[in-house]
Amino acid sequence: MMKKRKKIFSVVIITLLLIGYFKLAYTPSHDVEEFPIPREAHLVKTTVGEDYITEKYKWFIASEAESIPPWYQVSIWLRG
Repeated sequence: MMKKRKKIFSVVIITLLLIGYFKLAYTPSHDVEEFPIPREAHLVKTTVGEDYITEKYKWFIASEAESIPPWYQVSIWLRG
């Protein structure tokens, strides 16, 4: 009985940590509704067109050659 409680407690703690990470590690974008932007990313350039606004960010973890990390892909997928 005690082992079952420890397993359930462990699953709950891990779930809460993951939810906290995906909620707190990213901020929503201003121009694209709810698109997650990493808190460590720095805005490099904003381009304003006739019908759109584009923001370019620099993030030391992502690169054009290696693409974006899997946990960021999961965050994008979770937020739609």
